[in-house]
Amino acid sequence: MERDKDVQLIQKILTGDDIAFNVLVKKHHQNVHTLVWRNIGNFRDAEEITQDTFLKVYDKLATLKDPRRFSGWVYKIATRQCVVFQRKKRIQTQSLEDTDIKRIEKMT
Repeated sequence: MERDKDVQLIQKILTGDDIAFNVLVKKHHQNVHTLVWRNIGNFRDAEEITQDTFLKVYDKLATLKDPRRFSGWVYKIATRQCVVFQRKKRIQTQSLEDTDIKRIEKMT
């Protein structure tokens, strides 16, 4: 079963097996990228967010309580990464009318 394979890979990763992590990423990369691309609408941004998602997965894998639920967990992380990306993008594209005049003067 696929979930059992994920559980085995996760156990190996938690003991320091980086090859197992590469296998896990390859297995889930396409689905995560598709989810992100649908949320963001830009292929290149989706690639970056997908990479960030798997970095977060690597850092937080030890906190995953039920390895059989890995795919749902990684999708949740990907969705959160999309929200973070969209917030940053909104902040960067703030209109000049909404920006403090002193801040604009400092930029020039």
